[in-house]
Amino acid sequence: MRASLFLKLTLAFILVVLAGTALMAFLANRSATGGLSLYVDRGSELHARRIAPVLVAYYAQQYSWAGIGEFLTQGVRSDASRRTAQGPARRPFGRSPGGGLLWWLAGQRMILADAGNRIVFDSEDEMTGQELGEDVRPSMVPLLLRNQPIGSLVIAQFDQGDLEQQFLDRVNQGLALAALGTIVIALVVAVLLSRQLTSPIRRLTAAARGIAAGRMDQRVSVSGRDEVGQLAESFNEMAGKLQLGETQRRRMLADIAHELRNPLSTIQGNLEGMLDGVLPLEPAQVATAYDQTLVLSRLVEDLRLLSLAEARQLRLERSETDLGVLVQGVVDNFRPFAQERGVDLRTRIPAWSAKVTVDPQRMSQVVANLLSNALRYVASGDAVTVAIRQSDAGTEVSVSDSGPGIDANELPHVFERFYRVEKSRSRSAGGSGLGLAIAKELVETHGGRIWVESQAGKGSKFTFAIPS
Repeated sequence: MRASLFLKLTLAFILVVLAGTALMAFLANRSATGGLSLYVDRGSELHARRIAPVLVAYYAQQYSWAGIGEFLTQGVRSDASRRTAQGPARRPFGRSPGGGLLWWLAGQRMILADAGNRIVFDSEDEMTGQELGEDVRPSMVPLLLRNQPIGSLVIAQFDQGDLEQQFLDRVNQGLALAALGTIVIALVVAVLLSRQLTSPIRRLTAAARGIAAGRMDQRVSVSGRDEVGQLAESFNEMAGKLQLGETQRRRMLADIAHELRNPLSTIQGNLEGMLDGVLPLEPAQVATAYDQTLVLSRLVEDLRLLSLAEARQLRLERSETDLGVLVQGVVDNFRPFAQERGVDLRTRIPAWSAKVTVDPQRMSQVVANLLSNALRYVASGDAVTVAIRQSDAGTEVSVSDSGPGIDANELPHVFERFYRVEKSRSRSAGGSGLGLAIAKELVETHGGRIWVESQAGKGSKFTFAIPS
């Protein structure tokens, strides 16, 4: 059974906290132990340095360590009786030799060695006469008389072990309680964070399954601006595009079916009439059917061209082309049609040569589609102007008209396939709705861009720019 992401995150948080807590407890214990040892060693060294002048003074009088044991222990009995009656005396070291120095070192062990590191006094009477060990030498305090070594003094704890252990036990208990509290808090936080992280992911999973089942309206709520929130936004954006694509696909299929139905119905009706003898088998009737086949061919070719352009698989035969000559040629081809409709077809082409590297055939198709679209919607007496100018975007070609214009709600859709501002399904009135979509794809295939500016009742201006 696979563990859920919630369980994995919770366990990961707990393991990290456990590892961190264990490391912290270990380091704290080591630090406390080391600190305690350092404190005791520094205290012993301080005591040794306070006693050292007294011992040096004794050696200066005796010129040897003979009788040092009696010197250090004398007065202990009288001091003990005085302490019982009055409490311990607090006489500073060095004030009087022979003051019972061992009394001031209660709980500590005193070891005195001569200049040859042989122990001449041990308050425990265990090492007297032996050589001072290497393990003790780092903590000894040298005794100097006129800058000459006369011996070494070591003050060490010997009956504080229980107190030290009690102190460390208390420290360990505090660390254990702190670790337990940290683990409990970490468990609560881990559960809350894991739930907060996995809840949006579960919602995303459910929405993705809904889309996979065909419910394109699935969306998820965005609860933050972090990575999960950005993922939710991206998912919603993807879902919106999928829904739009599905809507466009269904509409395109309906439009294709509609566009194919009219010419096919005409062809079928004519052929059935001729087969049944209702219509005479004459060239005029055959020409009508033939014209409809041309309509079908153009529609199929437009769809093929649009699909290739959208997939960026359309092959371009680029060459250096004078855009002014190209545009003028297209305008001349449309001039008879414009005159027939009573439309004033004008051009504003500069005298300078506007040379660009394009596919002349495809670029002529772009201009023809824009010009055909403009002429279709203007009335007799209106004007259509084709102009060329240079801009920062490159060489711009615009086709503007004084027709009815386009409503603001329609502008974002004019370059979509089968979209027509004129809702009529007549090809003579509204066209197939592929011309502007093809123009857009061809311009973008050349690395340019196309846009429209229009207001209802004030005409329209379609412009495309080709990088120079």
